[in-house]
Order: sequence, then structure tokens, then C-alpha cells
Amino acid sequence: MKLEDVRVEPAGDRIRIVGQLENSSVQPYLAYPREIENFVAGTADAFVPALLLPCLERGEPLEIVPPVSQQLVHRLPRIMDVLLAMFPNFRRADVKVNARVETREPQGVLWPVCSQGVSTRSTHC
Repeated sequence: MKLEDVRVEPAGDRIRIVGQLENSSVQPYLAYPREIENFVAGTADAFVPALLLPCLERGEPLEIVPPVSQQLVHRLPRIMDVLLAMFPNFRRADVKVNARVETREPQGVLWPVCSQGVSTRSTHC
């Protein structure tokens, strides 16, 4: 499976990130309320886990052409290991992704703060 492109588009009271798959009329999308439109990044990051699951189930290679976050690229082997442990019928698949060059933190994104174990929320550091 190959994700060639992503775009952001309005859809009624929602905002969508729509993916374009190679040789397919199927266009997977993720929809969010319009109220959080300023926080929705038009990146391919969310499509990695969404498309990874069917690829692991089929043992089919996955290629994501638009760049994704460096953290996601770095953690992808561990994510696959966890999914393969959870779903014994899944098969390891080749995954090709490109890391995005991130020169600064995205605007309007909430980042968890590590308090070295003292926190009102569960945060792992």
C-alpha cells in the first residue's frame, strides 16, 4: 500500500485530512470538529498507524511518501513489535517512510510536561 499525498479539506461541520492511495479510488480520511481546525496539521503522521494495521494483517509493504515526524520514524519499529505481539496472526511488513525536517515546534500543539513522576496525568518520560 502506498500513500502518495495528503490534503486538508472542509466537510460540513468537520475538517478532514484526506489521503490519496496509489492506484486506488479509496481515499482514507480522518475527520475532526471544526472547532479544533487550528490544531489539525495536514501531515501524513496519522495515516501511518491507520494504514499499518491492514498492511501487517496482510503482510503487505507500506510506503508513506509525504514526510512524517522524526519521532514517529524512530519509534515505528517498536510500534510494529507491539502490534505483532498483540496480534499473532499479523506478519511483519516492510515499511518505508521519510522523516520530516522539523526546525521548530508546531504552533498550537499541546506537549505533555514531564514532572518526574509527580503529575495529575499519566506521563511517561
